[in-house]
Amino acid sequence: MAWIALECLSCGHRASLAEDDLPAYGLEPGASLVTLTKRTVCRRCGSRAVVAYRYAEDDLGPTLVPRKP
Repeated sequence: MAWIALECLSCGHRASLAEDDLPAYGLEPGASLVTLTKRTVCRRCGSRAVVAYRYAEDDLGPTLVPRKP
């Protein structure tokens, strides 16, 4: 499964989002990360300085960012 990791550059808050959940936010699966980060605001501090990257969950162990419950 493909995931998108989000990290706030201001406060360091991290979150992850499943690629399949993008339509719930008005985006198509596979949407550009630039489009996503332009629309993203940090829940913790309200900053718009957010970086995103895609990663694949593998069998080697836990992911580096918390999973969405």
